[in-house]
Amino acid sequence: MVLSLLPKLPDPVIKLSWIDKLEHFAAYAVFSASLYSILPEWKQRSRLFTVFIVSLFYGGIIEYLQQFTGRTPDLFDLAADLTGAAAGSAVYGFFIKRG
Repeated sequence: MVLSLLPKLPDPVIKLSWIDKLEHFAAYAVFSASLYSILPEWKQRSRLFTVFIVSLFYGGIIEYLQQFTGRTPDLFDLAADLTGAAAGSAVYGFFIKRG
């Protein structure tokens, strides 16, 4: 959360328009897999729903708070967060946990 709320850093020399979304995706994939791994073993659907809702609120709060730190809230960042959360949960739930 701290890194997400730091004032905007200088733009890199080589700027790729999609790299920010990839960073959001990766961060939330790790976040959601970690969250999924510590939740009690409920039914699969309940765990996925819980991880999705927690990720939605956490990402939403961060996007909202960024407007007070000199950064710009972005709904596409939130979409990348949720996509990463779904991917991280799915990878943990379907591949790692079963392995």
